[in-house]
Amino acid sequence: MLVIVMDYKAGMFSNSDGIKYGHNYIVEKGDLEAERFAYGNSASLNANFGDSQGMQDSTFVQSVKSSKAKTTAAKPQAKPKPKPKPKPKAEVVSSSFNPDDVIFPAKCRESSAGIYSELYQPKSPVLRSAYVAKTWEGSGIFFTNYMNRNYLPRIQRHSSEIRPFVYLSRSGQSVLTQMKGACDVLLLSILNNRPFQYYANLLPPHFFASPLPNIIYPLPAPDSECGRLQLSAFRKVPSIADYVDLSRSSKGISDGNEFAKFHTGTVGIASNGDVFSRFFANHFYLNRMKDMVKSLKTSSFVRMQTNWYSMAMPNLFAPSEYMRAEMKPMMMMMQENRMIGVCFELEALMKRMTREEAMKRLMGRFDVIRELSNREDAKVFLVTDSEEAEKEIVKEFGEKVVKFEGEKWKMNEEVSEKKLKNLFREVMVLGKIVRLVLTRNGELGTLALHLHTISPRVYYF
Repeated sequence: MLVIVMDYKAGMFSNSDGIKYGHNYIVEKGDLEAERFAYGNSASLNANFGDSQGMQDSTFVQSVKSSKAKTTAAKPQAKPKPKPKPKPKAEVVSSSFNPDDVIFPAKCRESSAGIYSELYQPKSPVLRSAYVAKTWEGSGIFFTNYMNRNYLPRIQRHSSEIRPFVYLSRSGQSVLTQMKGACDVLLLSILNNRPFQYYANLLPPHFFASPLPNIIYPLPAPDSECGRLQLSAFRKVPSIADYVDLSRSSKGISDGNEFAKFHTGTVGIASNGDVFSRFFANHFYLNRMKDMVKSLKTSSFVRMQTNWYSMAMPNLFAPSEYMRAEMKPMMMMMQENRMIGVCFELEALMKRMTREEAMKRLMGRFDVIRELSNREDAKVFLVTDSEEAEKEIVKEFGEKVVKFEGEKWKMNEEVSEKKLKNLFREVMVLGKIVRLVLTRNGELGTLALHLHTISPRVYYF
């Protein structure tokens, strides 16, 4: 009988490096060479030591009845299961608003209850900072020069005699409709040499850096969020002499007469937007139109007709310091990354197609978004009214997607200043991005284009 004596500890020591790598070597799924090294080496080394039963202290004795030693191979170690990939998530950006960063003395928090007595004049929508207008402080050098050199001097020469045209919102109107209506009445005021003011419940004055501090009409208003946002301005107010629903058939619009001739006092005007184009058909306004076209450096009446809202809105509705503080986190991200703005409005698409067709249209544009965001530093700023669409976009583009925290206000919902703020914050950021994928005829995308001060590159769903 042949007796073999082996020092087990010595064997372990001499093979410690191989055993270490055999048990602890980290491999990637699909790396066959690494898998053979990690798991194959471990199995062969264990096989060399044989069955460890009967081992005492550091030696073992094995009886051999033949010239061949009986060995039992150890089973190879099972491959570890790959860890499941984490689900892609959009980066959610919250506001970094600091009340001390803005001029308002009030501590403007998520709920605006209680701040109005500090922001606004008592029982009025007019900000405490308002004063008599001397100059127009807007965006765009040509528009500002025209207002300060032509329009305001004409108004100031007759300031004691003439009364303003006041745009007043109606209940049930959208944000875009109210902003368009204000721009309609502004143009009507310029053409009739009348002061312009407005009051609109969905356009809180502290959201905007108004070009004229007294541009808000001092309508009697409650000092509460609920009261202000649900106030229907188009109602009988003693200081307003007349009320007009502006339409194409209104006197002084396209019939060759001056609108101011029929309304000598302060007049409250409602407009659903897109009425201003009829002013160009009124020969009474022809000379003033020519003066405006020349001063604004536009090439023709047609160009001014096409671009009037894009000229007026950035002047009337530029973001205030309060809103710029709300936008700041995304604007800082935009400075460090290539930003692509994606605004998918499912409700707008469903007016002319089914939900399934709208979602197919969304995914059919993924190649465009992928091409625009094909850089390591690219970010996709997402604005949408659909959770389903958001999931699909995040699934496709993962951590590149960024969005603001909070719900936006929607039509037919109870008006909330917090939700209005979220809506304007998103739209104003879209208005700063030069690469956009928008929903054709969507309200938010249209509004963002009107607020743009440059010419963005636009694709449509």
